[in-house]
Formats: sequence, structure tokens, C-alpha cells
Amino acid sequence: MSAGSGAMPTQPYIPLTMSVSRFGKSRGRGASPSYRDRAVYALDAQLASLASSGDDSAFTTLVTRFQPAVFRWALMFASDPDEAEDITQEVFVRTYRQLGEYRSDGPLDAWLYRITRRAATQMGMKPVSVRANLFKARKAIRESLLATHPSYRELSR
Repeated sequence: MSAGSGAMPTQPYIPLTMSVSRFGKSRGRGASPSYRDRAVYALDAQLASLASSGDDSAFTTLVTRFQPAVFRWALMFASDPDEAEDITQEVFVRTYRQLGEYRSDGPLDAWLYRITRRAATQMGMKPVSVRANLFKARKAIRESLLATHPSYRELSR
């Protein structure tokens, strides 16, 4: 494999004992990340840095790599796959705009999960709720205008 081929390097072999405790359970929260985890975090940080500096192929690699996970997360918040697809698209639009804010001191997938959760909560509102909120807003504006300008009362009938 040539250095300029753009293919991902192969991962080194990591024995099972490095990632699993002697009782067969993976390490819990607070344990230091394994060599492989640190390598993945470094690769993610490098891709994010390249993408934030304008490298479109690095951003495409990030999207390709994380799209399945983001879609699964979006499905947890969405009512159907179409809505999850919309959320996923919104997540990557926001990611593109906010890549400069990624500090690379934690996993990129955790940062993407937070973006997914925010996008889902801001998008998942049903049309009935939108109409109800719009009705309430119009009513409040009408009452406010009529309170300050009683002469408009004749126009509102």
C-alpha cells in the first residue's frame, strides 16, 4: 500500500487482555483508554482538524465513518426512519459549521452524539404542536397590540 493511496492503515494486533479485565468484563468508566482507543481518538482529531481547515476529503471520511452511528442515535429520538434521516443530515450540516469548536480532548463520537441529541430535540416537534404554538403566539400578539392600541379593535373583527 503506497503512502499516497488514501487507504486507512491497518490496525495493529491488540491482545484481548489489554481491553478486558481478568473477570471477562470490559473496563468501566474512569479507566484509561486502551492504545487502540487513543489511536482512534488521535485519528478522529486529525480528520476533524483537516476538515475544519477546508479538506473536503477529510470531512467526507468523517461522514462516511460516523453516518451509521449518527443514524442509529437519531432513530432513538425520531418517530420514523425518514425523520431520523433528516436529523442525520442536520447533524452533519451542523458538524461542518462547528468543526472548529471541536477541542479534540474527548472522543469525536461523543461530540457528535451531543449534536445529534440537540438536533433531534429541536426538530422532533409535530405539525399539530407547531400549529398550536403559532395560534397561541398570534393570540398573544393580537392581545398585546389591542392593549396598546385600542383603536385597532375595530379592524380585528
